[in-house]
Amino acid sequence: MPLSFFLKPAEKSAALGDIYPSYRSCAGKIKASPWTLAAPSYVWPDTVAANCRLLEGLFPEVGILLFETESSLEYTDSDLPPWLSDLDLRYHVHLPLDLPWGKGFDAAFSKIEKLAAKVAFLSPRAFVLHPPPERSLVAETALRWRKLGLDPEILLLENTRECGALQTLEYASALGLGLCLDLGHLLAYEQFSPAGEAFWDRVRMLHVSAPEGPGQSGHLCLSRLDAPGRDLLRSMLARIRRDTVITLELFNEPDLFTSVDVLSAWSREWGFVR
Repeated sequence: MPLSFFLKPAEKSAALGDIYPSYRSCAGKIKASPWTLAAPSYVWPDTVAANCRLLEGLFPEVGILLFETESSLEYTDSDLPPWLSDLDLRYHVHLPLDLPWGKGFDAAFSKIEKLAAKVAFLSPRAFVLHPPPERSLVAETALRWRKLGLDPEILLLENTRECGALQTLEYASALGLGLCLDLGHLLAYEQFSPAGEAFWDRVRMLHVSAPEGPGQSGHLCLSRLDAPGRDLLRSMLARIRRDTVITLELFNEPDLFTSVDVLSAWSREWGFVR
């Protein structure tokens, strides 16, 4: 366990600033952002808890990654300890990528319900879902979500290879759900995002990273974005609501910190930050 895990945010900033010069500069850039910037719960090869402890005092929000259904269901208090709710962090949750939709709706949604109960103590502001392509499954998910007493607008449908931006908008508009727009997926899968106000009003979160190339989303540093990618990001930032959360989907420290620097510089260049 790194020593910084045990330090208070101010002490941690000073200690890590000696090792990673960008740590303290990133904190100021994150605070100056006109949008809430979030980091994933996997940046360092450690537990969710350890990552959140290290991210406290740097990012205001962390996305709890529950990418694998069964291993996430097996999380214990060492992974998701009660003291996480005492940290100076807000949270959102990314639901699994391998939900068993092929076994039927009940098999998949029972996993969602159990995971939602497991993280309820964190009062997540949103849950991101890679939706199944079948409209009937998404509609049933929205119905059951409401029956759990959860706000449908905090269930965010993310555009994926299987379910693009236009399709997620159709589902979200019809069912009263929110949207999570992924920049890397738009670029990798050559998807188009609608330009209407109704679309952008439903976008509550952006996932930003650079794709590896056509058909390969990957999660590369923002510095790897080409000119069309930068233009698309700029147009997205010009359209999103100010309460939209921007999650930097980078899963290692150098790419995460560099992407903060890059996003901060572009935000100033494009006139979003004075």
